[in-house]
Amino acid sequence: MRKLTSRNLSPKYFFLLFLCANLVGLFALLYHNQSTGLEATAIRLQLNLKRASDDLHQTAVQFGHMATPEFVSEAALLVSKDQIDGFRLYRNDSLVSWSDNSVCFPILDHGHLSNGYVSAIGATSLFLEVVENFPNKLYLFKKVYHQYPVENGFLQNGFTTKFPDGRNLLICKNSEGVTVRVDDKVLFFVCLKLPNSFWHINQWLILVWLLLLSVSLVSFLFSVSKRLFSRKTNRMIWVKILIVLSVWLAAGSLLHLLNPLLLGDLFKPLVFASGRFNPNMAVLTLNIVFLLILALMWHRIEYKLSFTSAINRYAFIALVVMLIAGGFRLMIGGFQLLIHHSNLPLDTSSIPLFNEYSILIYALLFLLFLVWFLPAFSLLRTFDRFSVIQRIYSLLVLIILTGTPGVFLHENLLTLVAEIVCAALIYSIILFRNSSLKISFMMPLPSQLLILGAAAFLASILVTDSLGQKELAFRRSIAEKYLLDNQDRIAERHLLTLGSVLQSDTILRRMAGQFADQILTQARLDEYLHTQYFSGYLRRYTSVFTFCLPGDNLIASQMAQPVSCEKFFREKSFSSISVIDSSMLWFFGYTPEHKGYLGRYVVPFSTGVLNIYAELVPVGVSRGIGMPEISGQFSSSAGRALQPYSYARYWDADLMSHAGAFSYWRQLPLPHNSFQGDTLITMQKWSHLVIKAPGQAIIVISLPTRSWFTSISLFSYVFLGFSMLLLLGLLFVGFSSGHSLFSGSFRNRFQGTVFLLIFFSLVAIGISSVYFIVSLNERKNENVISDKAHSILIELQHQLPYFNNIQTNDTASLDKMLAKFSDVFFTDINLYSPQGYLIATSQPNAFEAGILAHYMDGDARRILIISKESKLVHKETIGNLQFLSAYLPFSNSGKEVLAFINLPSFSRQEELQAEIGSFLIAIINVYAIVLLIAAITGLVVTRVLTRPLQLLAHHLSAVKIGRSNRKIEWQGSDELAILISEYNRMLDELDSGAIEIKIREREATWREMARQVAHEIKNPLTPLQLNVQYLQKAWIEEAPDFDQRFNRFITTMQEQIERLNTIATDFGQFGSLPQPRFARVELCGILRRISLLFTDDNSRVTFTSDYEVFDFDSDEGLLQVVFTNLVKNSVQAVPHDRKAEISITLSVSENGNVEIRIADNGKGIPTGEYQKIFTPYFTTKSQGTGIGLHLVYQIINTLHGKVWFVSQENIGTVFFVSLPASGQQHKNENLNLPNI
Repeated sequence: MRKLTSRNLSPKYFFLLFLCANLVGLFALLYHNQSTGLEATAIRLQLNLKRASDDLHQTAVQFGHMATPEFVSEAALLVSKDQIDGFRLYRNDSLVSWSDNSVCFPILDHGHLSNGYVSAIGATSLFLEVVENFPNKLYLFKKVYHQYPVENGFLQNGFTTKFPDGRNLLICKNSEGVTVRVDDKVLFFVCLKLPNSFWHINQWLILVWLLLLSVSLVSFLFSVSKRLFSRKTNRMIWVKILIVLSVWLAAGSLLHLLNPLLLGDLFKPLVFASGRFNPNMAVLTLNIVFLLILALMWHRIEYKLSFTSAINRYAFIALVVMLIAGGFRLMIGGFQLLIHHSNLPLDTSSIPLFNEYSILIYALLFLLFLVWFLPAFSLLRTFDRFSVIQRIYSLLVLIILTGTPGVFLHENLLTLVAEIVCAALIYSIILFRNSSLKISFMMPLPSQLLILGAAAFLASILVTDSLGQKELAFRRSIAEKYLLDNQDRIAERHLLTLGSVLQSDTILRRMAGQFADQILTQARLDEYLHTQYFSGYLRRYTSVFTFCLPGDNLIASQMAQPVSCEKFFREKSFSSISVIDSSMLWFFGYTPEHKGYLGRYVVPFSTGVLNIYAELVPVGVSRGIGMPEISGQFSSSAGRALQPYSYARYWDADLMSHAGAFSYWRQLPLPHNSFQGDTLITMQKWSHLVIKAPGQAIIVISLPTRSWFTSISLFSYVFLGFSMLLLLGLLFVGFSSGHSLFSGSFRNRFQGTVFLLIFFSLVAIGISSVYFIVSLNERKNENVISDKAHSILIELQHQLPYFNNIQTNDTASLDKMLAKFSDVFFTDINLYSPQGYLIATSQPNAFEAGILAHYMDGDARRILIISKESKLVHKETIGNLQFLSAYLPFSNSGKEVLAFINLPSFSRQEELQAEIGSFLIAIINVYAIVLLIAAITGLVVTRVLTRPLQLLAHHLSAVKIGRSNRKIEWQGSDELAILISEYNRMLDELDSGAIEIKIREREATWREMARQVAHEIKNPLTPLQLNVQYLQKAWIEEAPDFDQRFNRFITTMQEQIERLNTIATDFGQFGSLPQPRFARVELCGILRRISLLFTDDNSRVTFTSDYEVFDFDSDEGLLQVVFTNLVKNSVQAVPHDRKAEISITLSVSENGNVEIRIADNGKGIPTGEYQKIFTPYFTTKSQGTGIGLHLVYQIINTLHGKVWFVSQENIGTVFFVSLPASGQQHKNENLNLPNI
């Protein structure tokens, strides 16, 4: 039924894999020991700190006498040479010069800083050397450690890069860490920083080590099993499956045991988790790799199928079709599992957010496709012997079975259609391919590209569908969390309990009486309430208090007339969304960003009551543009969650409030009662999720719909990624099997070369284009920020036309003014004094948090203040964030510099990343399309260019000496035309030479035949002549035994005459071989009769076959001559000292030919005689004519077959005969499906 050809990696390859695995594991272990040995690492860090401290001290001693303003340029040179990290120079206790603003030294020296380690200046710990040269004081420092108030992508706590041994350490409390000393002084305590730097690298090493070790172990065990079970194919395949499952189980168990020690994201359910069998990304990767190994084993199975009836044939087709369609559905489920259960950015619109885990997900999608495709290809390969109609029917059934589960699972229509189309394309390519080609380097490049394109298209559609479902679920969850119920229940509980607490507070009651008597100010009451009651959890709200006595009036800015305090707040309570307590607490706000509470508290005192109205709004930050990135602050979690969305609240179909980019309708375009539950509608190119809230409220949360360009971009990325993975896979397979990637036909090599040239050309163009757009954006950003700085300068000159000293102005007013300009110009603004000190800022968070000092960048100060440049745009750094910063002097009418305007362009950095991301999406889309077009064009061009070569190769293969050979007709005068012309000329010479050769061969043949005939006839004549002479002599001498001699003479005469008759018969057959007469022949019967004919006491001839009857078209008489000669020669080849054991075997080869194998245990054929075996008149037997095997060769050629042999001296010889077979064959056993 089935023959399995095992093609394992040779030992050198699995040894190479094993060596690589252990090298990776060793590196991971060394890296682990070096990075996680806390005490050893702390000692190395201590030595580095000691060295840094000594170097800084040496520098201070060397340059300490130069602690003067003239030393500034020398100190800047020390910074550039990396001898120090920075300096500060004070004169008369005032800062006069500095190198940078990343360390928050005070502007006025308070004298509290001393030599040695300083634990914290702002957010930085450092080594400090103080050199005094009255009235100057110089501080030289080296940064040691950053401890930012917040951590994000730009601000990372930890040791500076000058202390690489501390990259995995953090400063911690005494009880948690190891002591670090310098000069017997305890500096701090360190502990391991586990999550990021170490495990981010080491987790990949561990995973690669485990995979390489597993694959190398499987390869090694395969090699061992091949030696043990080389002749037992069925047992060997099961042994291999057992090996894979055992190693799979062992690797999974090892991963499970090590899991508590493995702290990387790969080994935790942070980026992926799906049940018990795939708890993390590492286990998932391991499972898919082992499934791929099993798929490769299945793909290597070679099937030999024969069917006793049509029912068996169609049953086999049905089974294969169900297996393939079921496997396709499992692959779709695997795709959806990968996407649904991953917490990773997979959309191409978020390319800048892509990480290595996102790339791994797409790589696993490709491997999952191979897990299905390789067995499917192996099974569909068995359909090659079926007719075209049967294959078409099979294709239709496959398509129906592939799409049916999607219908029952209610899949999205687009997704279902994509699945059916991709599956139909792949099935068609396999079913109707050239059956002589296999899925390797010989497979045509167009077929590979089409299959790859179908896989990429299917993956992109499934990713889009799954991401859409995840986004819709997320949109529904944030709507329910922030829009349907955005009240703060904890705050409400606090505020409700305050009613009775405030009434019973005797201190507050006394203060209320003092306030009524105008003894106590409102500020004192504010301070008391904030300190005693509106602290703790309520600090997240800004509390504003209004104190009203009975009969007090308020003057609101919106009203011209005073209004009663009680009436004002009563009317305000009517506009609330929710009444928490009708006499005490109300909730306001239609959006998460604009919500709050109004509370009314009555505090009695001796002569009356004091009404306290408390208005609470969430604490927000200034609407500065970029500082939240580095200060780590945001308006609220709701603001972050709702940032990409637009949303609106309707009440009875009327718009109540809205936020975001979409322009909502004043009234819902659909009736209110048409919404039942959650409804998703698409209008104006936006997707709107309409949620029916309690009562008459309706929440609409919207997001722009995905454009066709976005979908194409995803396909482009996936296709290019799959192409690169396929290329790497082909390179690895080619290396392991000893084949080159370009070892196929000339056309395939030419097509592959053109494709790779186009691909790498486009990659080079893309890289240069990205570099160009980055440079272009930098120049553009410099121009934009410079223009904004000029605009703000003009506005300031308009706002402050008469100030000669801005520093005398109200700082709070300047801050508000800059905040307003910041909102208008969409940028942060800082204002520095002529000496470089901070006066005002639109975004104070970074300065207040100690991330930035209250003075300008040192380079900016030197260029603007010392060199007196009129403008500066340069790059500055905060933590890991590099950004553009522009400076302009602000002068009065007398050209006196009053201040310096500074615009740090954080927002432009965001825009640059967004623009680069958009450009990458666009360029990859364009290049993917161009690549496909170029590849198709290249394929067409190479096909056209190689057609003459194929034509020439076809004609060359058909050239036969002695026959009429066709010439090639070709128009043109190029190199191909010259080559074809030479071919035609050589045909003419070949024809003329063939005639001469035929004449010479005929003459030589007749001469050889005459010589051989004379020799063969002479052999029996010689004994005849001698016998006649002896008989004549006996007659003359009247010998007494004359009668006996006469009888012997008669016997000898009869033998030699029979010998002459045999010679004449043989040469007669050789000279006139009859034309074959084809008819139905039953071959098994012929071979059985011949085996019985030659079986006697000295020889045993056996016949075996899987077929009881084998009918096919041939010439029975000629076959009798062939197999009689072969069996006779085999029997005669066995020496007399052993019994002849001859075996005849009949089978059917892969290409459908009948193959007869005749093996003997004779003395074998010497290697030097291989070329003479089928030569006429060559024989090694004393009584042979050398005609038999040549006659066999001629007959087999006449029957359009082949004959060959394999021989080993002193062991035996095997002759093979292959003949074209047709007709019906009946097997000895029923149909059995191939064992996997």
